[in-house]
Amino acid sequence: YAITYASADLTVTPRAITVTADAKSRVYGDANPALTYTPTGLLFSDTLTGSLGTGASATSGVGSYAITQGTLANANYAISYTGANLAVTQRAITVTADAKSRVYGDANPALSYQVTTGSLVNGDGLAGALATGATVTSGVGTYAIGQGTLANANYAITYADANLTITQRAITVTADGKSRVYGDANPALTYAITSGSLVSGDVLAGALTTAATTTSNVGTYAIGQGTLANANYAITYASADLTVTPRAITVTADAKSRVYGDANPALTYTPSGLLFSDTLSGALATGAPNTSGVGTYGITLGTLANANYTITYTGADLTVTPRAITVVADAKARVYGDANPALTYTPTGLLFSDTLTGSLATGASATSGVGSYAITQGTLANANYAISYTGANLTVTQRAITITAHDLSRVYGDANPALTFSVGGSGLANGDVLSGALATAAGTSSNVGGYAIGQGTLGGANYTITGFTGGTLTVTARPVTITAVDVTKSFGQPDPALTYVVGGMGLVNGDQPSGSLTREAGESVGSYAILAGSLALSSNYQLSFRGGRFTVAPTPAPEAISQLAMLYAAPPSPVGAGGDAVLAGLTAAGRDGGLNCRPQPAGGLTCP
Repeated sequence: YAITYASADLTVTPRAITVTADAKSRVYGDANPALTYTPTGLLFSDTLTGSLGTGASATSGVGSYAITQGTLANANYAISYTGANLAVTQRAITVTADAKSRVYGDANPALSYQVTTGSLVNGDGLAGALATGATVTSGVGTYAIGQGTLANANYAITYADANLTITQRAITVTADGKSRVYGDANPALTYAITSGSLVSGDVLAGALTTAATTTSNVGTYAIGQGTLANANYAITYASADLTVTPRAITVTADAKSRVYGDANPALTYTPSGLLFSDTLSGALATGAPNTSGVGTYGITLGTLANANYTITYTGADLTVTPRAITVVADAKARVYGDANPALTYTPTGLLFSDTLTGSLATGASATSGVGSYAITQGTLANANYAISYTGANLTVTQRAITITAHDLSRVYGDANPALTFSVGGSGLANGDVLSGALATAAGTSSNVGGYAIGQGTLGGANYTITGFTGGTLTVTARPVTITAVDVTKSFGQPDPALTYVVGGMGLVNGDQPSGSLTREAGESVGSYAILAGSLALSSNYQLSFRGGRFTVAPTPAPEAISQLAMLYAAPPSPVGAGGDAVLAGLTAAGRDGGLNCRPQPAGGLTCP
C-alpha cells in the first residue's frame, strides 16, 4: 500500500482537583497568620504556585474576612476552590481610672485613666468618657468613678475603678469687733467671710460667743467661734474683741512758767464729771525737766486716770524763758594766705555742761591782705541763753618768702629775656604774683660775659622777702657766617677785589669785620681757594668762614695771538714759560680755532 497520511491532535486537558482553605483567626492589631489550604487530586508530587488572599490588614477592625483563592494555581489542574474566613478578635486591655479630688462646690475635674495592661495600637483612642454620680452640689465624701461610655469595638476592656473625693471648702470667718459703754447690754455678735465663700445658697449654723455680760468692767473680751459651723466647710476662724469703754469726763490743766535751769512748778488741773466721789490717780506731766531749753512745753495728761472714765483733756503750756550769759572773743593772728585760725571765746554763765552752737565770724578770708579784722558774734548762739557779746580782732601779718633768680642766657645783640625767678619759703598764696621786676645791668650792646641779676623792684605788700638769691645773665657770642664771593679773571689780568657776604645772625650795633681776604698764590689758568686772610670779628661773635674760588680763565684767542707775537718778535729772545703759558691757555680753553701757531727758528710766529 502506498499510504497517504492525514494527521490529527491528541489534546491533554486539565485534571480537576479541589482546594479547601483552612479557617484562621488573630487578635486585632496583630499581623495576619499564614493562610493554608488542603488540596485533593494532585498527581506526580505536583504542587500549586501562588498563595491564598484576604482583604484583612493589620489595621482591620474586629470581624470576619473571607480567605480567597488569590494567586493559587497550576496549569495542569482545574481547581475547584472552597473558601474559609479569617476572624479578627478584640484586643484585651486594662483601663485603670485615676483617683481624683476636688473641693466642695467646685466643678468635677476631668476624669482621666491609664491603659495599664496591653496597649492601644494603630493610633487608636477610646471613645466615650468615665462617669461619676458626684455633682457640683454633692456634699463632702467619696464618689465612685465608673467606666461610663468609655469603649472601642476593637478592644475587650477590663476596667479598674477609682474614687472622686470631695473635700471641705476652706473659708475664713472673721468676727466683727464690737464695743459698748460700761453697763450697756452686749451688741449682736456678727461676722464676715473674708476668704473663700459659701456656695449653693449655704449658710452657717450656730452663733459666736463672748464671756462679757452687762456687768463686766471696762476692758476687752474675746469673741469666740462658739457653735458656728457647716459640715461642708473647713472654717478658719479669726477672732475679734468686744470692748467695754469708759465713761467720758473733762480735765482742764492750769498754765505755768519758769526760767531755763529752774525746777518746774507744781502742775494743777480742774476735773468735771466724776461720779460717786471718784477721784483721779496719777498726775499731769510735761516734757520739760530743769534742763529743758527755752520754749513752750505742753502740759499733758501724764498718768492722770481712772479706768472707768475716758478723760477729755484740755491742756496748757509751761513756758521756759532764756538765762542771761556773757561771751568774750579771744584775739587772733595769722600769716597772710593761711587759713583763719579757729575763732575761740570764753563764755560765762552756762549750765549743765551746755555749749554754744554756731561760730564766731570775721570778714577776713584766705585772700584778705595784711591788716586787722573784727571778730564778730557770727552765728554763735544757744536758744536757752541771752548772750551779751564782747568782740576782738584777727590780725593778718606778712607772709615770709624767699626769691631765687633763674640763671639765663642770650646772644650778643639780642634783647634781654624776661628775668624769671622761683619763690620759696612759704610760697605765694591765693594765686598772687609779685609786683615790680628783677634787674640787670646788661643791655643790648653789652659785650659777651656774665651779668648779675638783682632783686630790683620785685616785692608785694602782703609778703616779706626773707632771702634773695641772685642769678646770672650770660651774654654769648653771636654766630656769624662770612661767605667769600667767587671771582674770575682772565689770564694775565690784575686780581679784582676780594669781597664777601655776611650771613648767620648778622652783625649788630654797627660792628664791622677788620682785615681782608686773601687767595692761594698762582697765576696759571686754574682755580684757587679764597682764604679768610686777616679777616676777623670781635670776641662778641662766633665767626664761621666759607671760602670761595678764585678762577684764572684762559686769555681770549685774538689777545693770545697778539701776546705770542710780542713774545716771538725779536729772536733769538727766549720765549720761556710766558709763551708756553699763552699756548697752554689757548689749548686748555680750546680756543686756538685751528690756527696751529708755531714759533719759527729764525724768529717770529707762524699762524696758518
